[in-house]
Parts: sequence; C-alpha cells; structure tokens
Amino acid sequence: YTLAMRYDGTKWSIVPTPNPNPAPELTYCELNAIEALASNDVWAAGTRNDQDTGAGYVGTHNLVVHWNGSSWQTVNAPIPASFGLQGVSGDGIYDILALAPNDVWFFGEWIRMNAQGFTFRHALAMHYDGSSFQVHEDVPIVGSNGATILASDALGPNDIWAAGPAGDGDPGTANFSYIYHWDGSRWSHVPAGTMPGTFHTLGGVKMLAHGDVWISGSAWAPPNVVTQFMLHWNGSG
Repeated sequence: YTLAMRYDGTKWSIVPTPNPNPAPELTYCELNAIEALASNDVWAAGTRNDQDTGAGYVGTHNLVVHWNGSSWQTVNAPIPASFGLQGVSGDGIYDILALAPNDVWFFGEWIRMNAQGFTFRHALAMHYDGSSFQVHEDVPIVGSNGATILASDALGPNDIWAAGPAGDGDPGTANFSYIYHWDGSRWSHVPAGTMPGTFHTLGGVKMLAHGDVWISGSAWAPPNVVTQFMLHWNGSG
C-alpha cells in the first residue's frame, strides 16, 4: 500500500492515500517520489498494479497522486499501449521535478511494444502542462539494454538534466551512461566520458549553474569492487 506522512511542526501523522486495486489479490502499489509547489499543490508518484489497455492483463504501471490541501487523489496518467491480448507492463516513476503548476516532469521507465510483440524499456520523461500528460517519445535510445531515469534537476524550464542506471536487468556495458538534457524543445543524450568500473548507476543530479552540474553515481567491476564517484559538467563536457 502507499504511505504518506505529514509533519505539522511537532509530530508526524499518516495521511490517507489512494491504493488502486484492479483485482482482489493484486493490491501492490508504492510511492517513490514526491515534490511540492505549495501546501495545497503536492505531487507524488510511483508504481501500481493495474489493467493494461486493450488486454486482459494486470501489470505494473505508473501511479500519480496529487494533494490539493485536504486530500490525496489519483490522477490518470498514460500507460503503454498493448497489442491485442498481449499485455505490456513495467513502467514506473522514480523522480518528480515540479517547476510550476503547469510545468511538472515525471521520470522513470517506459515500455514500448511493436506489432511483433517485442518490448523495450525506455527512459521515461513525462510532462504535465496543468491539464494533461505527455510522454516524450523523443528521449534518445542508447544501446540495447534499455534505460531508466532516477534523478533530475533544473535551473528553469529550458535547462533540465536527468540521469539514471543503464540496463534492463543487465546494468549495461563499460563506460555506458544515461545522462539526458532538455533544452526546452528536445531531449538529447550527453556522453559521460570515462567512468570507473564497468557497470554504472547514476542516482543524483544537482544543478548550481548552467556550467556547473554534479551527478553522483556508483560503479561495479569484477570480481566485486564497488566505487562511488561524482561527475561534473563544466558547460562543455
């Protein structure tokens, strides 16, 4: 079940949250990210079990909820399309970046399926404009293992950075990175250069200026060496 707690300056209390329940035996749902614009304008998101569009199949999908100052409400967000009875699932949200009431980004994973029934995991960049959601299908496909976005930060609506781990089950290959930049009109992939180790996860983004961006990550290398590291963007690389 989802869980939200509120601090009033003295104590914490649990606030009721929606728990979508498409089938009695499938009540799994969780909130992974939260972002507030005001005391009556708070977004939270994660994953839920839900029915696939056009298919009799229950799978894991995006969960978005909103706090209006008095209660949490589920907000309908897109889920991947399916073909016939073939279900598609695995999308989820792991980070929220709220710039204004009509400019909110949701990041995570998105699944696509072609007519032959093959699926692929894409980095999810979903935008809310104050009335509706749009999944940005232009996030670049890099490599063959799929992608996820775990963290983001922005200086404004035309300067957003996002990053995450590589891989769909397999965390990727040597010096493989998922770093994306939004310039106000399109998403582009930005190579990270040489990183330590072999398999990488990028999990934190902090923007101080247009030419001063930090990304935190970890790397694994055989036989079992884990390295923590930082990447720095100086405006050109």
